[in-house]
Amino acid sequence: MSEQRDEVIRRLEEELAHARRKLALLYHHAPVGVIEWDGNFRVTEWNATTEEIFGYSRSEALGKFGPELIVGDDLKPHIQAYWESILDQRMTARTVNENVRKDGRIIVCEWHNAVLADTDGEVVGVTSLIFDITERHKAEQDLRQREREQAATIDQLSTPVLDLWDGVLVVPILGAVDEGRAGRMTEALLQAIVDRSAGYTILDLTGADAVDSSIANHLGRLVRAARLLGATCLISGLGPGVARMLTEHGVELDAQSFGSLRAALAYALMATGSRTPQRRRG
Repeated sequence: MSEQRDEVIRRLEEELAHARRKLALLYHHAPVGVIEWDGNFRVTEWNATTEEIFGYSRSEALGKFGPELIVGDDLKPHIQAYWESILDQRMTARTVNENVRKDGRIIVCEWHNAVLADTDGEVVGVTSLIFDITERHKAEQDLRQREREQAATIDQLSTPVLDLWDGVLVVPILGAVDEGRAGRMTEALLQAIVDRSAGYTILDLTGADAVDSSIANHLGRLVRAARLLGATCLISGLGPGVARMLTEHGVELDAQSFGSLRAALAYALMATGSRTPQRRRG
């Protein structure tokens, strides 16, 4: 019986040793960075992928204090409080923050931190899984920047302010106008009046699909604001539908109206003493 028991124990010890070797192999060659810390935030394990991520060898990292090793100056004042909160609450936490490599290069890492406890429930340290997401983070930032640039371009295209003549601006209003677009239109036009010292601005409604009473009132405020900046607003291309809506709702744009953009331009040029454009003869 004793020999059988010893044989069972021997086999169990061999299986346990084999499992430990497999676990160590997986640990050190996992495609994700793995760091183990003791309760004082010092490195107790540092796998091969972590070496690649941060540039420090395992022997260089063991025993080092985390904030002194890979934490940037901007995070150092906050990292200790974060560490203590993890230990106190025994929580699993995910963070994304900048870290510093051995060569000084700043990288962006995604961290997954989990508290380790012994069989008595006492905290013995923390295990961290680390992913270097620098390239992904940069791609996301570039995408957001392109989206902002595209949005700005769309805003400019939806509220164009054109130099039709020296001292004469035109805002061609195309398609439907909502409250947001009307606000951007006002901002763009008033800034253009100041920047270009315009004396006349023409709001061309030829291509407008729909202008409700609230938008018409907004245009009325635009006319008055332009007047405060010393510019006279003219309305061109006012169609029957828009004119009927203005009449039904009692909206007064308080601006001279013309049937076409050409007529409005001719009036503005005459008022400023500029030469009226002539038709080309072909």
